[in-house]
Parts: sequence; C-alpha cells; structure tokens
Amino acid sequence: MELRRELEFYSKLSTPSDVEAFSRVLGRMASSKDRKYIPVMLSYLDDNTEHGDLMKEIIGMSESFGADDYVSTVVDMTGTLQDRAWDWLEIIHYRIFNSDELTTVYKDALAGHAEEAAVRGYLKEFLNGNPEKREHVEFVLAD
Repeated sequence: MELRRELEFYSKLSTPSDVEAFSRVLGRMASSKDRKYIPVMLSYLDDNTEHGDLMKEIIGMSESFGADDYVSTVVDMTGTLQDRAWDWLEIIHYRIFNSDELTTVYKDALAGHAEEAAVRGYLKEFLNGNPEKREHVEFVLAD
C-alpha cells in the first residue's frame, strides 16, 4: 500500500495497534527522505488529539528531513495549521527559532512566499506569546 494511503488508513488512531502502525508508517516516510511526505505528516497535527506523544513524533520525524525542505514546508503550511493545530504550530516555530541556522532558512523561505503577509501576521502573534524569541522573529521579519 502506498505510504500516504497507509497513514490515512491508520489515522483513526482508535486502537493501540492503529497508533503503533501509524508510527511505523511515519518512520518509513521519514526514512525515505522524500520531501513530499513532510506536508502529509504535518497535516495530521491536531490540538484536540489524545495522542500528544504521536504529535511530538510527527514533529520529530518531520525535523529529520533537510532543513530547507522542512522549514519551507512549515512556511507553506502555516495558514493551514493555524486552524486545527495552533499549539503544535507554536511548538514547531519555537523549535525553529531555537536554531540560528533554521531561523536563517526560515527567513529565506519566507521571502517572496505567496502567503508571506499571512505568515508574517502569524509570526507577530507568535511573538506576543513568546517574547523570549524576539531576536529571532525580528530577524525573520526584517527587510
């Protein structure tokens, strides 16, 4: 079965075996290093899940891809993730802004992005809740 469909099949997470199988498929996606899987993985983030450890695993597996691929996908998906995974999106951004390298990659990915204005708006809201990240966020927002 194709990995996307397999992940979707187990995404109900209604049994422990579904959770284990979902996790295994995430691992296979990450092992492939095919960037097409990053948005698939991140699309399963959900603030209303009972499976917080699995959400952390999604983030960790997504971070295992190349920095450019991972960060550009986060920028691409910021608008989508704001609606159902605000808390996880905040964690992702916090982790990105813990790294000078990833912050620079973020700035480059944002420049000229089709949703640049919306992502900048999100970053300003992020900064309101995370003032300790001011230096990194202001670097990204600077022209």
